[in-house]
Amino acid sequence: MCHWTSMSHTVSAGIGDVTSSIEGVTCLTIRSRYDDSVRFTIQPLVVNRITNALPTANIDHTRLDYLNDLPLADFKYYKPANIHLILEEVPDVSLLTPEENECELIYSSTVKRESSGRYVTVIPFKGDPNTLGDSLQSATRKYYCLERKLLSNPQIKEE
Repeated sequence: MCHWTSMSHTVSAGIGDVTSSIEGVTCLTIRSRYDDSVRFTIQPLVVNRITNALPTANIDHTRLDYLNDLPLADFKYYKPANIHLILEEVPDVSLLTPEENECELIYSSTVKRESSGRYVTVIPFKGDPNTLGDSLQSATRKYYCLERKLLSNPQIKEE
C-alpha cells in the first residue's frame, strides 16, 4: 500500500538543469494502453515542474510521416506542452568507503546460507593471517590466567 510522503528540503535537477524542490513521494501504477497485463507500480518523486514545455516550438509533423504508424504515448508530440511524467532509473550511488566496499565484497563472497536457514561464513582477515605468529599459546595462557583470577575472587566473577 502506498502513501504520500513529504520530503522537505530536498532538491532535484531535471532536464536542462532545472532545479525543483521535491514535494514528496507517492505511489503510481502505470499500465500499457495496448496490453492490460503490462503494469508497473512505482514510487515516483513529486515535483512542481519537471521542465519547461517541450518541444520549445511547434514541429512540422507532416515531414515525420515515418512516425505515423508508431503507437506513441503522446499523440501530439509536435506541439509544445507541459511534461507530466519522466521515467528514469535512479542511478546506484555507493556511499561506502573503499574499505567498506571491500568488506561488502568479502561478506557476499564468503557467507552462505544452509538449507536449515543457518548462516555459515569463514572468518575474514584484514591482512595475512600468518603474520599473527604463534598467538594460540599466548591466548590460551591469558585465558587460563583470567579463569584462575575469577575462581579466586567470586565478587569479580559475579560482576
